[in-house]
Amino acid sequence: MNRRLLFAITIVLVIIILLVRATLDQRFRVEQPPVIQSDISIGHSVGEIAEIERSNLLSVRSINPPAEDAGSAVVTEATFDCERFPEIDESIHEMERSLIRLQESAIQLEKSTNPEHLALAAKLKDKEQSNQSISLILRALDADAENPVLLWSFMDICGRSPDVPICSSQSIENRVIKADHGNGMFWARVAGNRMQDGDLSGGLTALRIASTAPQITWYWIEQIEMYERGMAASFDTSYANRVLLAIGLAATSVIPYSPIFNACRSQATVSAEWFSECLSFGERLERDEKTLMSLSIGVSLQKAMYEISGDEEKLANAETRLEESRKIRSTPDESLVVTRDERVLADYLSQVAAHGEIEAIEYLQKEVERLKSLPGYDPCAL
Repeated sequence: MNRRLLFAITIVLVIIILLVRATLDQRFRVEQPPVIQSDISIGHSVGEIAEIERSNLLSVRSINPPAEDAGSAVVTEATFDCERFPEIDESIHEMERSLIRLQESAIQLEKSTNPEHLALAAKLKDKEQSNQSISLILRALDADAENPVLLWSFMDICGRSPDVPICSSQSIENRVIKADHGNGMFWARVAGNRMQDGDLSGGLTALRIASTAPQITWYWIEQIEMYERGMAASFDTSYANRVLLAIGLAATSVIPYSPIFNACRSQATVSAEWFSECLSFGERLERDEKTLMSLSIGVSLQKAMYEISGDEEKLANAETRLEESRKIRSTPDESLVVTRDERVLADYLSQVAAHGEIEAIEYLQKEVERLKSLPGYDPCAL
C-alpha cells in the first residue's frame, strides 16, 4: 500500500490521536495542533500537500510501538488489498482536486446569506486575512445569534487575532455570558484567556464554572457536519471527501489548554483550592467530553495534580488510563472501510455524536469484522 493511500485511509481515525500525542508530548505548549492548518487553511499547492501527507504518514506510523515491546499493541495486517484497483489513485487525485475546489469556493461562500456558509468561508481564510474572517463570522452570528457552534467558531477565529478589539478577552466573555449555552468548554476558553492575561482569580472562577456546567463539548462533530453541509452546497465531491476536509478544519478549533495547564501546575502547589478545581476540571473532561483528545488531556491534568499531591496510587492509576487511551487506534482495514464505505463513515460519526469517540471506534471494529465475513464485500471496489 503506497504512502499517499495509507495517509488518505487513516486520517479519519488517526487525526485526533495525532493531536493528543503532539499536545501531550509538548506539555500543552503548542497553541494549535500540528497536522492541521497545513493543507486547508494556509493554501498550499498540491505538491506541498503531497509532501505534507508524506510527513504526516511518518507521524502516523510512529504511533504504533514496536511489536516486540511487551506493552505495545500488535499492528494488524490489512485484509483488503486496494493496489489492484487503479481507481484508488484516481480517488487520491480527486481528494487533491477537492482541496483546490474548497479553497476556490470561499468566494462563493462569502456571498451567501446562510450563516453556516459564512462560517466555512471565515474558516478558510488564513491568519493574514483575520479581519475578513472576523467580518464573515460576525455576519454569521448576526444571522443566527443563538447558534452555539457559530459562537465557538467566532472564539476560535478570535484566538488567531487577540489584538482585534472585538476579540478581546472581555468582549468574548460578554458574548459567552449573554449566550449562556450551558457549555463548560466556553468557560474553559474564558478561563484560559483570563489566566493568560494574568487574572488568576478570575481564571479559577471560570474554570469552576466549566467543571460544573450542564454540558462540556467543543462541538467537534457539529463543526464537521456544518462544514460538510457548506461544502456540499458549494462544490461537487464525494461525501467522504467532504467529511475528511471538514475533520481537518474542525480539528483546528480545540482550545489552547496551555494557559490552564501551566496555571494549574504553578498554583496547585501552593493552593488547595486550585488543586481541587484543576483536578475537577480534568475529571470532567475525562468523564463527559466525547473525544479521545479531551479524555487524554483530562487524564493528563489529573496526573499533573497527583504528581503535586504525591498520591502514588492515584498517580499510577492516571498513568495507566493515559497509556490505555494512547493505545486506542484503528487497524488498516478499519481505516480503509470508514473512508471508502460512506454508510460506515456516516454511522461512525453518528456513533461519535451519540456515545463518544471510544464507543464509535468499538462500533467500527465490530462492523468491519462483520463486513469481512460477507461474501464479496470489498471496500476497494466501492
